[in-house]
Amino acid sequence: MNMRRWSLSALLTLSVTLLLPARVLEGQCVDYSKDPAGCQPSTFDTPIAQMPSVRVNRQGAIDPTASEADAKAGAFALEEKLHLFRNFEHLHWVITVPSEKDPATGAWRGGDLDGAGDGRGLGVAGNCIFVGHSNGPGVRHAINIFKIQADPARQAPVQVGEIPAMAEGNQGFDDRELRSLVYRTTRGEDRYLLVRNAGTNTIGRMETYRIDPNTCLPSFKSETIDFHSQSHEFFLWHDPATANRVLVYMTNWTGGLPDPENPGLKVPDAIVMAVTDEQTGEVLARPRMLAGFTLAEVGGPPIDERPDATGLFSDGRFLDFSDSKNGFGQAGNFQNREQNRLHSLSVTPDGERVYVAGTTAGFYVLNSEAIAHSTDAQLAAGTAGCNKRSTIVSANGAIDAAKLPQLAADCLHMVVNDDAGLKTFLASTASPETKANRSLVLLTRSRFDVYPPVNASPTGTHSAVFVPDRPARVRGNTKGRPAFVWLSAAAR
Repeated sequence: MNMRRWSLSALLTLSVTLLLPARVLEGQCVDYSKDPAGCQPSTFDTPIAQMPSVRVNRQGAIDPTASEADAKAGAFALEEKLHLFRNFEHLHWVITVPSEKDPATGAWRGGDLDGAGDGRGLGVAGNCIFVGHSNGPGVRHAINIFKIQADPARQAPVQVGEIPAMAEGNQGFDDRELRSLVYRTTRGEDRYLLVRNAGTNTIGRMETYRIDPNTCLPSFKSETIDFHSQSHEFFLWHDPATANRVLVYMTNWTGGLPDPENPGLKVPDAIVMAVTDEQTGEVLARPRMLAGFTLAEVGGPPIDERPDATGLFSDGRFLDFSDSKNGFGQAGNFQNREQNRLHSLSVTPDGERVYVAGTTAGFYVLNSEAIAHSTDAQLAAGTAGCNKRSTIVSANGAIDAAKLPQLAADCLHMVVNDDAGLKTFLASTASPETKANRSLVLLTRSRFDVYPPVNASPTGTHSAVFVPDRPARVRGNTKGRPAFVWLSAAAR
């Protein structure tokens, strides 16, 4: 298997993927697994110390004055010498942040080839590529727009335009997420949209663009949506039953902040918005808020949870290595808070399940059937037969048992709330205290949460991506729910 690829320098850290060369001599390996990849060489320790992180010359030696051609040739030579690639070959290396030359020294600096690239969100669909940048104070790189050429193996993508950076004063916004989609409306018209989520550590804003598929340039931009919090990652869902309908499932990193558009309420952890008109398929001038979910409000652990006097959190106690010292005399890890924020999510093609990476709250699954099978108009108006936002059953650590049965009627709710046994128990004559305690136990068990005892810094459960076309082979799985979900953790 030999895979070709483009190497966009905006993703410089990704373009140096640490893989091994497939150099297995005939007869040295026999593969009995029927794996399409066949026999594979064993792994080895990545030679970090031999991998320069700045511009090199054609010989692979660090040289800030090397030309672009020499720098690329040297990087490729090092990749081969250090055996960093397997089953891949380079096609193109496209610069997205050019370097600047110091007239006094002749040295190049500040660009992709100098290891200073700031690649962020990446949107690819049709023949267009959109590359975002992390930006920051004094840094406002525009989104690069590239067009894939007629012979992509021989011709590098060509930059055809850009979308100006979002900014507030001197602060450039991080284009952390870009998602693009080519679709056909029910009238048979081809459409191309791009959704952009950008912001700072406290601000989150979203814009939707209609893209000309022939030129890759924007022809329309929606109003800018301000989430009044730090919107973080999002999933773009295209309704398989209604070609005109495209929804954004947005995550909110700074949950618990007041929602100025809904006095008395807080900005949800997850926000579902329509970005197209479900009747025509056109990009909406202003996206429509359809539903929201907040874990703490339904009884989950609170944002920025602190332990009690004994060091105990609501879901356990962390291992404490602070008495141990490493070779530098630094104390071992101990965590004294749980952030319990929603980081990212993925939505099944039928739109009925949402798989959530909830940082130190772990991994859990939401039921989104009401959103998938209602119209945007019904959801926006609150007439879809479900609660538009999470029912608030928990306030200041106290559970209102009388409201627990309402959770199953929320447009977005945890699948544990659909359990028939739980519904029967909540309808019983058990005391409110007993109902609250039993519900909390089930709620906690429904999350795959290893924090604690495992320390989680800085993120914890970072991503949750279901494996497609691999349904669980269990009785009753008539909807073909996934058997596997990939979880990634950012912890140390």
